[in-house]
Amino acid sequence: MKILFLFITFICLNGCTSSNFVSQPAGGDSLSLLEFINEVKGEHCRIELSDGRIMEGKNLEVTHDSIRWVDVVSAQVFTISTVQIDVVVCEAPWLGALEGFGVGVVVGGTAGFLSSEEKDKKFAGELAPLYLASAGGLAGGIVGGIIGLVLTHDYEYKFVRKK
Repeated sequence: MKILFLFITFICLNGCTSSNFVSQPAGGDSLSLLEFINEVKGEHCRIELSDGRIMEGKNLEVTHDSIRWVDVVSAQVFTISTVQIDVVVCEAPWLGALEGFGVGVVVGGTAGFLSSEEKDKKFAGELAPLYLASAGGLAGGIVGGIIGLVLTHDYEYKFVRKK
């Protein structure tokens, strides 16, 4: 029971985010505006404005000086200058599911292997730890994949302003 609790806690706390910096012109580790345009074109994202407002948008279209999107709630089209944007966060649920599945297989397989006892060998022979590890890995992978799908993997693009 302790292992299951630790597994669920680990998966829940293991939300993944990839952060990128967007600046014009690009420098160091930051993306250029053109690279950003190519990465978010047509995506469903959360746009955080410099005045604190947060908007959900889909079908993002980015130009060199503005971002245009369709609001998820009102279906209204918004266009705003890139100067007014602090962060754009795009979700990748299938990548989150893949990451969750991988973590779930490792944790579940390990838990299954470690939970095998001498009495299990009476029923399954010497391969009992392998069977339990396989069952735990499969169960952990399914649970981890579902959790990863819900939590998603976020791609965060922070806009850097040159002073």
